[in-house]
Amino acid sequence: MSRRIAVRALGIATLVIGAAYVALGVALVAGGIAGAHDPSDWQPLLALLGGMMIVIGLPFAGFGLLVVLAGVGLLFRKPWARWLTFALAIPVACIGYLFAGGPDPGPGATTVGTIQLLYAPIAYVVLIVSGPAFARDTP
Repeated sequence: MSRRIAVRALGIATLVIGAAYVALGVALVAGGIAGAHDPSDWQPLLALLGGMMIVIGLPFAGFGLLVVLAGVGLLFRKPWARWLTFALAIPVACIGYLFAGGPDPGPGATTVGTIQLLYAPIAYVVLIVSGPAFARDTP
């Protein structure tokens, strides 16, 4: 019973992290598009920065969709979701390291980064211990 709860909690946490990545990616893309179409004297610089925001935002949104897919699969205890979560936990921890250890991180960035850094080992422990739950077709 506790394994089911742990997998369900991990699935919800994975969904939340994935949704945050999608929201960040969409916000970066929207900001980049808005900056590229600014009619001020700074338009050439804003177009360049807007393009960079779009180039950064699209991979974040795509990665976030993969993480959301893994979270949904975990909630339904699909074997492919277990392996996808194994694979995605490492990039999540790396992004968390960038958030927590960036130049002059504030308390918000440090907290978000620490949560992401803790996600990977917790995900590995839960998925390794709950491995048999993914092999069965039990509800």
